[in-house]
Amino acid sequence: METGTSAWGTDSTRLWDLYVRQYGGSLTSVDICSAPSRRLRGQMSKQTTLVISDSRKFLEMYSGPSPDFVYLDSFDADPRDPFPSALHGLAEFRAIYPKLKVGSMCLIDDTPRVIPDAELNRYPAQLDFRKLTGQNPGKGALVLRDLHQFPAVKVLAHDYALLLQVIKVS
Repeated sequence: METGTSAWGTDSTRLWDLYVRQYGGSLTSVDICSAPSRRLRGQMSKQTTLVISDSRKFLEMYSGPSPDFVYLDSFDADPRDPFPSALHGLAEFRAIYPKLKVGSMCLIDDTPRVIPDAELNRYPAQLDFRKLTGQNPGKGALVLRDLHQFPAVKVLAHDYALLLQVIKVS
């Protein structure tokens, strides 16, 4: 499952589709904007479903099988105003968390572990974010801050993206 259908740049949706083509499974990718789905129409395998919807609402309403892997990559981070994407990332994680099972993994993109001081100083809102939250700004920053609220989750890796795994049923 992916939030933030991508048809440009790294083009993650095509990468996830290639993975399920080769190894099995299915992919549901959701984005509020119709342009990525239109661009990818006819290029995805039968295992991939593209959905046009608000990702948070979609995740809240999701009633399918518990996903093995979730990639949260909607709402681009803005260094001039980092709170909206961080709040959205936390809302997405809170929405999908009850639907995860032991072993499920969640990868939250754009959650840098380290931000060079020069970059932080260039955008004062990033410094304010760090002062207020104790975290570097990013999509998963508030998930990291509130990780104690998800005791069944552990951090597997954290560099530019944050990889989490459910280790027990809470």
